[in-house]
Amino acid sequence: MATDDTATVSPGECQFEAWGLRVGDERSQTVAPACGLTDTLELDTAATRIQGGKPSLNGLGVGLKWAPDEAVFATTLGSLSLGIEGGVFWSRNPAEPWRADNLAVVALASLALTPTWTISANLGTTRSLLDHKFTTGARLGAAWQASERWLLFVETFAADRGGSLNNAGLRWWLLPGQLGVDLVASRYTGSAASVSLGLGWYGLRLP
Repeated sequence: MATDDTATVSPGECQFEAWGLRVGDERSQTVAPACGLTDTLELDTAATRIQGGKPSLNGLGVGLKWAPDEAVFATTLGSLSLGIEGGVFWSRNPAEPWRADNLAVVALASLALTPTWTISANLGTTRSLLDHKFTTGARLGAAWQASERWLLFVETFAADRGGSLNNAGLRWWLLPGQLGVDLVASRYTGSAASVSLGLGWYGLRLP
């Protein structure tokens, strides 16, 4: 899911996520490792390569996610948890050096309706370091753990300086809670539907 929840990786553990996407003649590959620093603080990283109709573009991102224990509340609908994430992003064209081009801050919320149903929402803003303009966007996603082996989800994303994106996908847990394969159907504003394949490996212990 592109929509992030408030869960953080346990301290001393890491997770590894990777996915590939093709939209028209443009292809992208992303790897996104993350590691737990404390019980409530997570270090996130990502590296992306885009190829196709435009010149190749490489991207890097580093961020911190914080979801304090004090921001967990019991409601009539279920357990509500809040968090915040901030990050900086760099990009590079083949003929250019790396440059920092975006700063982002995202507010996170997750509502556990039942042990198998979760709703997550993100509200964020990104500041371009090139033209100093801000872009605000929101994500909303719902996930259903249908069984020990299957997770299904839907989500939508929209931004004030861009289009919208809708996803529907499923995860097959090869090893429940540890190793999963994702298949996601996406549709961007003005683009044909696309399918992406992803991999998630969780609970990796640091040496």
